[in-house]
Amino acid sequence: MLDEAWTQLVDESGGTWPPSPSRQFPSPLDKLHELALEAPNVFSRPDYASMKHDDIKANRAWLVERLQPTDEVLTALRSLNQHQILGMAACMSTLAHMYRWGSVPTLTAAQEEKRNHLPNMILAAQMYLNGRLGIRSTGGTITTLSLCNYDRERDVIYYSMTKNFTPDIIAAELWNAKLFHEMERIAEPFYRSVVQLADDVIGRGKDSTALEEGNEAIRQAFAYFYKYLKEPTVSKAVWSRYAQGFHGWSWDGFEGVSGDQAVMVRVMDALLGIPPTSPPTHLTKGQRDFVDTLRTANIRQRAVAEGFPLATKSINDTLRMLKTWRMGHVKKACFYEDIHLPERKPMSGGKGTDADLGLEGMVARIQMRLQTRTALTR
Repeated sequence: MLDEAWTQLVDESGGTWPPSPSRQFPSPLDKLHELALEAPNVFSRPDYASMKHDDIKANRAWLVERLQPTDEVLTALRSLNQHQILGMAACMSTLAHMYRWGSVPTLTAAQEEKRNHLPNMILAAQMYLNGRLGIRSTGGTITTLSLCNYDRERDVIYYSMTKNFTPDIIAAELWNAKLFHEMERIAEPFYRSVVQLADDVIGRGKDSTALEEGNEAIRQAFAYFYKYLKEPTVSKAVWSRYAQGFHGWSWDGFEGVSGDQAVMVRVMDALLGIPPTSPPTHLTKGQRDFVDTLRTANIRQRAVAEGFPLATKSINDTLRMLKTWRMGHVKKACFYEDIHLPERKPMSGGKGTDADLGLEGMVARIQMRLQTRTALTR
């Protein structure tokens, strides 16, 4: 049932939510860890405007020369505990994105590549780690590139691609992960209240106010979002160039990192019976099972059918908050995406390159997609 699914999600995340990764690795994974920390010295360059495709290929060659033997990497991966799996998933996703784009910022030359195969070692390690976590995407996700890549104690991105740049650039990359991590941390009581709501309404057949605490957590999470995702905390030009481009990619037809992957919003949709916008390929198995179990439970419909006014009211309060947030998010998302960057083609989170549409067409598509999603939130 739902309580078991929640327990499995937390166990998968290292016993906490958000996840608690470790950065202590056996050999040769420790060398990959050090490589991911060192690589920005090569890949992240202030002279990006003069870089050509040969520079991207040279960066990739530098990375490949420092990879470790595939069989040794896989043997070491099999020895990891769950905390280490989470930490290495962040490391390997970062290396995969480094190889894919070849530079920070992202350049048109890399976007124009028709095919680009990851090195065998990175691909094999990604497949193993994604298999352990139940992720069905070949690229990075909010879990691997954001939740497991933010060090809350030090308030830094662990595998940072911008650490050699100016403070405003470092801050934009930081908030690109910190925002998701902190919203999930603040929203954690919401998940537990949903579990209690299900136990009351379905397990015990009684009315419930359990969701009231969870709704307060959601209010605080959304308030956090609006407080910090704005100028000058997150500069539009800096975020688009140095953070969004590196993470917002598409690989083998899968989504890149985007807000659509946020577990909090997926859980709210499942509680309300709102259909998903895309397959949950980017979710871990624990996350996917929790969302699916909640959706199957039909708590909203059961509360109405059983005539439980308190539970129904609290669920409707959840609906109003999500609807209001989505209405505001249309304007905010279009604001941040609507910027011309001469070094690259138009790109949006999740769907990758939108060069066929141009900037105006890309923004229009984003707006239409988000407005459609808002209309479905009822």
